[in-house]
Amino acid sequence: MLRRILLPGLFLVIIVFSQTAFPQEAEVSIGEVSLDKLHWGEQKAIFEVVNHTDYLKFIKVITEITFEGTYLNPSRELTQSFPLEPFQTRTIDPSFNVPPNFGKAKMILRVYDVVDTLDALLSSQLVMEQSFFISFRVPDGLTAYLQNKISMPAMVGQNPAFDSEFSRILLSLLNEGKSVEEIAQIAETKVEIVQDLIGRLVSSGFLKQSNNNILFRFPMISITEAKEVKELSETVSDELAALVVKNLPTYLKVVDSLIAAKAMTTDTNYFMHGGTVLHFEYPMVAGLLLWYDLGQEFIDRLRPLDIFANTNPCHARITNYMYAIEGGDFFNGTNFYNLSMSRKHLVITYADTIPMIECIPGYANRRSLMENSGWWYNSEMPPESFMIDTSLIHTGLRALRGGSEDILKSGQKKLQDIVDKYGHGKYVNNTRYWFWNLTTTRTLDKLIKQGVIKRRTNGLYRFEKLRV
Repeated sequence: MLRRILLPGLFLVIIVFSQTAFPQEAEVSIGEVSLDKLHWGEQKAIFEVVNHTDYLKFIKVITEITFEGTYLNPSRELTQSFPLEPFQTRTIDPSFNVPPNFGKAKMILRVYDVVDTLDALLSSQLVMEQSFFISFRVPDGLTAYLQNKISMPAMVGQNPAFDSEFSRILLSLLNEGKSVEEIAQIAETKVEIVQDLIGRLVSSGFLKQSNNNILFRFPMISITEAKEVKELSETVSDELAALVVKNLPTYLKVVDSLIAAKAMTTDTNYFMHGGTVLHFEYPMVAGLLLWYDLGQEFIDRLRPLDIFANTNPCHARITNYMYAIEGGDFFNGTNFYNLSMSRKHLVITYADTIPMIECIPGYANRRSLMENSGWWYNSEMPPESFMIDTSLIHTGLRALRGGSEDILKSGQKKLQDIVDKYGHGKYVNNTRYWFWNLTTTRTLDKLIKQGVIKRRTNGLYRFEKLRV
């Protein structure tokens, strides 16, 4: 069944109702599904359910929506349960959670007849499945903003507060000083929807609301500022690449001397030995030199570079290192770095591209970075693991980093001059983290193209300090 509906304002909607019923001896029957007026946020699906038996039943409803947007493709899933008394006829209204995005979207409604709402769902319990295909048009007032894509740090873009197109456009509008009412008018949406999006950013610590003023807790980088920083980044990355080329022969001699002194093994497969990683230039340079050593010094010498402290990669509330850049990924780096440490334990994870991470439903709201407690790396991209002896590692790093002090100090000063000019001088760690990611991404690209180092495995590495 196909129905075309033209709604005023934000939405040009084409809805395709594709319904499949799975009768279970007529124990439960489902009426026609209707949607209230389409909008972002909570969207109700309303239909009648009839229990034809003389015992209590539970109806479990799963709603899904997936976008094919202009450049972001958010998805949402909700599970809701409804009791159904013997021979009862009732109207239920499960919700879709519609993210504020543009483009085409597919909504799926699945209805299950279950004995216990805690049981795993079986295909035999599926009573009905129905699909809706919709399209959200871009209001004229937002066209230019949508073309000016917003980029963010690794993992932050997957945060539900930022994974949709309008939620990022909202940052630009707020940065221009527009009021909630003005934003709602430009976006052709409800004031309540804009207020809800702002409220989530406030509760997550990214924004601060003082009376009627919305204050940013991170730098909003314009294209003009981003161009200046990128130009500096290219200069610093050239200097770093040249430094690695110069120091690599010395480093290789140090490795040979450690082997000769029997401080490390010649077995490159013995990953449990704390010096094995020294055999592999790529993880040593990419993860340990550029981030664990030089990155730590460049961004913040006073405290460990624990970017995801008190959060997790499913939600990434990294307010101390947060930034947003107009102009898209062209002005952003692709490296991922996470250091997690306690008094006796140190684990470093590094990737030269943003790793695929899977999270159990609802885990985004938890504050734990422990792997396997609710999130894990996708099985298609597992990390290569190394145990590290920090005394051996630092011996190798000293050889690689020789002569880096002037590069770092000069880069810090020149970066600070730029961000001061644009009013972002107080966001020291935020802007340094952005700059360093951009710089190291280009440094590695240059070293690989020159054949100085060769990318190993999938570029995702896990370093764990040996416990003594």
